[in-house]
Amino acid sequence: MTIYGAIQELTTFVIYRKQRMWAERLRDPVLPEIYRLIGRDEMAHARFYLRMVGLHLADDPDGARADIAYVLRTFRMPAEDLLPDYADRIEVMRAAGIDRGVFLAEVVPPTSPTRTLSLTYPTWIRSPWSSTRSRHAGWR
Repeated sequence: MTIYGAIQELTTFVIYRKQRMWAERLRDPVLPEIYRLIGRDEMAHARFYLRMVGLHLADDPDGARADIAYVLRTFRMPAEDLLPDYADRIEVMRAAGIDRGVFLAEVVPPTSPTRTLSLTYPTWIRSPWSSTRSRHAGWR
């Protein structure tokens, strides 16, 4: 459940970040800030779960890697089973630049363990084990 939580929260963060960028391009006066605040909250959740995944990797590297691989192979967002019009919503998301490619490029790398049992992060995510704080432009 911890690994699923990390991936789900990070996916949600990426979706809100993309939505914020879309709203900025449309010059909406309010939505970018709403998406920024919600995204900030999602990233806090993601960092918590990623720290827990790191503990699992330290305790049981092979088991944790197997669990990560399983979750990545079978991952589905919760709304897929809850919303009757989910397929239509996916089309709207794709139009906004949110698709499987974004998931593979921006969600999978931070949850993929390296041989040294740390997690790799895109430059816009601060590693939970990092002593320095780097922030993605526009996120506070």
